[in-house]
Amino acid sequence: MSFRDHRTISSILNNLCVALLRCLSNELYVHYGSKKVRKVHLDEHPLQLQLRFLQELGHSNPYRMQLEGLSEDLPALFKFVAGKKQSLQP
Repeated sequence: MSFRDHRTISSILNNLCVALLRCLSNELYVHYGSKKVRKVHLDEHPLQLQLRFLQELGHSNPYRMQLEGLSEDLPALFKFVAGKKQSLQP
């Protein structure tokens, strides 16, 4: 699969995430480590938020960022959670 194919799949997944977010009765939040929690707005794209986070960590290789995005360790640093904010606090 070429990088161009990955971009097409990424675009489809971004649109799907936005559509699902609009359908959820609960809200979607992004957790940055155990410290910062914020609401994901309807005009934001979850995969773009993840990409930006990985870039801030110093990643620049698209293939490497895809692998990191699939890593089982990533939720310790960055994850999405659906629900009510008060029920998401530790």
